[in-house]
Formats: sequence, structure tokens, C-alpha cells
Amino acid sequence: RKVWQKRKCEVRDSVLCIRHSDETKPPVTVPLLTCQVKASMDDRKCFDLVSYNRTYHLMGEDEVEAAAWMSVLLNSKEGALQKALCDDTPGPSPADSGFRELQQRIISYVRGLPGNNLCCDCGGTNDVTWLSTNYGVMVCIECSGIHRDLGVHISRIQSLTLDKVGTAQLLLARHMTNKSFNEVTEATSPRKPEPTSTMDERREFIQSKYVRRAFVQPTTATPEELQIQLREVINSNDLYGLLRVYFQGGDLGLPLTALEECALHVAIYQENGASLPLVDFLVQNSHSLDRQTREGNTPLHYCVISNKPECMRLLLRVGANPSIENNNGKTPLDIANERNCRLMEDMLTQAQQQKKSMFENVEYEWNISDDNLTDMSDDDEIFKPNGMSTPEKVVRSRPVSLPGSSSPVCQRSAEHHSSTEERGLGDYRSSSSSRWPRGQPPPPPPATSKPAYIQQ
Repeated sequence: RKVWQKRKCEVRDSVLCIRHSDETKPPVTVPLLTCQVKASMDDRKCFDLVSYNRTYHLMGEDEVEAAAWMSVLLNSKEGALQKALCDDTPGPSPADSGFRELQQRIISYVRGLPGNNLCCDCGGTNDVTWLSTNYGVMVCIECSGIHRDLGVHISRIQSLTLDKVGTAQLLLARHMTNKSFNEVTEATSPRKPEPTSTMDERREFIQSKYVRRAFVQPTTATPEELQIQLREVINSNDLYGLLRVYFQGGDLGLPLTALEECALHVAIYQENGASLPLVDFLVQNSHSLDRQTREGNTPLHYCVISNKPECMRLLLRVGANPSIENNNGKTPLDIANERNCRLMEDMLTQAQQQKKSMFENVEYEWNISDDNLTDMSDDDEIFKPNGMSTPEKVVRSRPVSLPGSSSPVCQRSAEHHSSTEERGLGDYRSSSSSRWPRGQPPPPPPATSKPAYIQQ
């Protein structure tokens, strides 16, 4: 049974502090750098703060206060990211620390997925800490060397213990498992290597599996049917369906539409947050990073046109060219400038300067469970939505988050603009454009400790 409880909350150094009813207890701290803020579809007084392992359901006294709180949270997060980008001092930044914690949580989760304790290729257990980032599968140290010999155009190997692996490189691994991957890629394999197999035996099998793609069960007879399947799996966000098409020999770079859009163009245009792993698979395996449509638009152009900054991170991380012009003579940066897309302007500028720090981590709902969550249900005073207190527990339906929305205040700031300005909390849409000088962090949120309602 869910109830609303009143808490004092404040933002300090890009961290939301939520106090217990017993203020002698240390507050719960939520790093905003790795969170998303989402408005409620049902109640404008409500919004969600989504961390990698928990969703906090929050409610203000009214719509204006809720919008103000969302602005504070989003501006604080944006400010911390900007500060991290402008900080040239050696040593880890707060942003690095936040992402490192998230990275370790994801790695721990990935290693516990079905079959991931065994090498994807030989079934061994010796140092299964090597990740093929473009497939999202785990292999042992012996098989990892053979993967490296295949070349990065076939398999990109990273060590989860020795290399610095950003969250962008863990995106596919979060959803792929060794078990399910092999159900597709080894469907017709007569046998596979064992942990005691020689390196030559491993090499022959791995080349057959990944280069010749010899063990997949065919589902179509012609290349034309494969292209139809490709469009269907993109439309349905079917990651394993895409894997099956790819391992059957489907050409992911061929045009799918009358505009000569390839699979990557279509997937970026249709990306809705949940389909980001599918986009990442195409980014890493379709060999179409700079493919142009009939109008000359590359996948980077499509990121700007359809406002998909996380897709842009994935493209720029693996080397997409930001300087290609479309038929109108415009680069992606030109279009971003015209549309005042501040975040994507910064990313494209960083890419032109050969800087990649902005592309190592993606904003994504990881939904990683945590058994050691803090119990927030110790309040003895429960508040109804109208602000009246009652000793009884008040049951309220869970606010439904707006799916695919990364900036809730952008949708609502117009109607609350004057009120949020009076509070000094700002308008998130303005904070993403010209509210402070380029390259400088936004002003900090006001020093405030106001109550908010938290649902348990």
C-alpha cells in the first residue's frame, strides 16, 4: 500500500538530500548526475526522480512548486555536468565519482545475468571479465585474445576490471545475456569448445560464429525478406530480432525508405528512450555512421533534427564525422545552432576538438534493483494531497511517469514561467539555451530546505 509522507528536501552540490522524520538520522542522498526527472501524466503536482536502482515519487504543494522543484533538480544536474566539462584540474571530479558508482552497479548487475558467469564461447569460468561491447556478451581471458585478433570491426573487447568502461559501453550488456545471445548465434552449432580446448580449436569456432556467422537458424530465404524483417524489428524495438537479422547476413546499411534512410537513421528517428540499446547495436555493427540519405543527412543530422542527444553521444563516441554537410550545405552543428540545441551544440563542438569525455556516459533508465534500499517509511504523520495531515495512512495511486520524457519542465515551463522566476529557480528550457555564458556552469539552486511529499 502506497502512502504520501512529508519530507524536508534540499539540493547541495548536485545531490538531493531527503531528511527522515527523525532528523537525528543522516539524510538520504541522491546524486543527481545519474538521475532523470520525469513529470507525472496524471497529476501536475507530482513528478518522479529516477535513479539507477530506485524511483522516488515526489509531490509539491501545488503545480507551481512542483515545476520549481523540477527546475532546481535539472539545473543542478546541468550545472554539475558543465562544471565537470570546464574543469581542467587533475584528479577525479564529482561527476566522475557519480558515474563510477553507477558503472560499478551496472557491471555487478551484468555479471549476474543468465549465463554471464560462463564464457560465451567456451563455457569456461577463468577470468570471465572481458566484455565484447558491440555484442554485450562476456568472454574469458583466453577467448578475449581471439576476439581482439578478429579486429574491432568484428568484436570490440574491453576488460571490466582493467579498462575504464563508461556506461555507454555497458548499454548492450545491460540487456543482452550470454544465454540468449547463444540461443541465436549457436542455434545450429554441432558442438562448441570446452575450457580445455586448444587455442586453435577456440579460434576456428569463434571465427565461424562471429565472422562467418555459420550457426544461426535461418528464418528467411532471400535478402529482400531480411530487409523487411529488419524494418519490423526496428519498429518493434526487438533487440534479439535485430541480432538474428544481423547474424543471418542482413546488410544493416542498405536503404530502407524512399528517402534512402538506412536502419540507423530510422532507429534514431524512432528512438524513445527504451530503444537506445537497439540504436547502440546499429551504431556499433551497421558500418553506417556517416551514411547519407537522399537529402544528404547523416545519422548525426538526424540526432539534431529529432532531438536525440543520447543517440548523438553513442555516434560521437565511436567516431562519427560531425563535419559532413547535407544537400543544403549544413552540418549537424549548423542545425543545432539554428534550433538552439545547447547540449548537442556542446557535444558537436567537443567532437570537433577531439574531446570525448562527454560521450562516455549516457542518460538512460537502467532499472537495476538494489536490495539495500533505505527505508523511508518512518514518518508518523501522513499528508493527504490537499496538505491536511491525518494519523491514518492515506492510500494514493502511484504517479505514472511520462514515458520518453527527459526534460519535463520543458513541457510545462511556459505556464509556470513567472512563478518560477519569482522563486529564483529558473526555467529549465532557458537553462539549456542562453541563460548563462557558454562553457560556464549555471547558477546554483537557492539554499532552501522545503518540504516535499514522498510516496512509500
